[in-house]
Amino acid sequence: MLPDAPKERKGGAPADPQYFRYAGLGMQFALTFLAFGALGYWLDGELGTSPWLLLMGIALGATGAFISLVRKVQPARDPSREDGSRGPKKP
Repeated sequence: MLPDAPKERKGGAPADPQYFRYAGLGMQFALTFLAFGALGYWLDGELGTSPWLLLMGIALGATGAFISLVRKVQPARDPSREDGSRGPKKP
């Protein structure tokens, strides 16, 4: 939890530090799209291959961003579970 994070939001609802984590993941996801798209756009201008490198940059950025997002959001494996499944143990 962030040390300076507010304890309550307006309306009395408690502030959840997970909001900040997921907001950061969303920004990373969007910036990855933009960065790879911009790189593809620039390369298209340099090489005269428009629009193919732009499309490849967007596809590569989307794939990488999605894989990164899935890895960061899914729960970690619990080594104490015999079946190696994820998430909390069910009673």
